[in-house]
Amino acid sequence: MRQVKTKKKGVSLKFKIIVGTIVLMMVALAMFLASPVGQKTLQKADALWQDICGRSDLQLQHVLIMGHSMTTKNEVMNVLNLRQGMPITDVDLADVRSRVMGLPWVQEAVVERYLPDTIYIKLAEKTPIAVWQNKKKYFPLDEQGRIIADNTKKLSNLILVVGTDARAKTPELIKLLDQFPTLQPAVKSAVRVGERRWNLIFHSAEDGLVVYLPETHPETALKRLEKLQGADNILDKDLKVIDLRLEGRLIVRTRDVDSSKGKGKR
Repeated sequence: MRQVKTKKKGVSLKFKIIVGTIVLMMVALAMFLASPVGQKTLQKADALWQDICGRSDLQLQHVLIMGHSMTTKNEVMNVLNLRQGMPITDVDLADVRSRVMGLPWVQEAVVERYLPDTIYIKLAEKTPIAVWQNKKKYFPLDEQGRIIADNTKKLSNLILVVGTDARAKTPELIKLLDQFPTLQPAVKSAVRVGERRWNLIFHSAEDGLVVYLPETHPETALKRLEKLQGADNILDKDLKVIDLRLEGRLIVRTRDVDSSKGKGKR
């Protein structure tokens, strides 16, 4: 029988020469760029590119900012390292996004380059759930009870919370009030008492009707209040205080009487 010769597998000499040549060229290029002559060449190339962009329409002329409410355009522009007329291709989109994300109200940001002359920034801002008043300053809080911004003006559409530990307990309070949509809109303020329980102020944060909630099972007390409101509009009466701390008893105080009145079981 005739034997069939098989070619041995391996790297050919021609392939080795090609690879070696490429490696040598890369090393030579790296050495050239690291040399003074190479650095000057890069500088000239950069200057040429800048000149080409300057003579063309690829210059930054507009920064379009969308989705902002609590964040002003000036606040965004002040943190950006941009200048009108710079080559738009030189704008580092990742750097722009990182700088914008550092602003206190910004939750998310999208940055895009629209040739020939526009950078587009779309913001999604944090949603405050309440404002914490502490030492005559107001601090909007996010859904985890974290401070969004320092010493900003009071946001009139949000509940005002007061107390040493009120900030940490606010998410829990908001979840509680969410269970009572007929009561929640009338709650303007909440005061944390002794780091144990809440007083709710209805109608007016400064001089409203105060409802004392118990330390435990405040949801049960709010259910009672909801029933009383539905049956007798108790929140609309000329009362100063409604005390719900004692289960089975309702204690109220009118605005023109200093002493508390006790009423029987309801």
